[in-house]
Amino acid sequence: MSNAEAALIKAYLRTYTQAAVAREFGLSRSVVSHIATGKTYKNVEALDEVPPIEGLPRNNLDYSDRLDVEILVNRGMTPKEIAERLDLDRNAVMRVIGTVRFGSW
Repeated sequence: MSNAEAALIKAYLRTYTQAAVAREFGLSRSVVSHIATGKTYKNVEALDEVPPIEGLPRNNLDYSDRLDVEILVNRGMTPKEIAERLDLDRNAVMRVIGTVRFGSW
């Protein structure tokens, strides 16, 4: 793998899960994990901007995503419905729901 590919992977890890990035690049999750943690390619910096990966739900949520999730939870939507509607990873939605329900958000 080239340094350019590792930089691209590091950039995508800001938005997508390690498992999703591994599937997209045809790598094992452990290889992507080693890149993410700096066990390999630690001197390679992530690219500043990368295009979104079509059809891949985002994992990292910003403040407006969290507000949207809260509104949809209050309307009675399921985590799966919310994730599909907002193009988010279902586990990311579940993390927000947990913080909304228990008041730590």
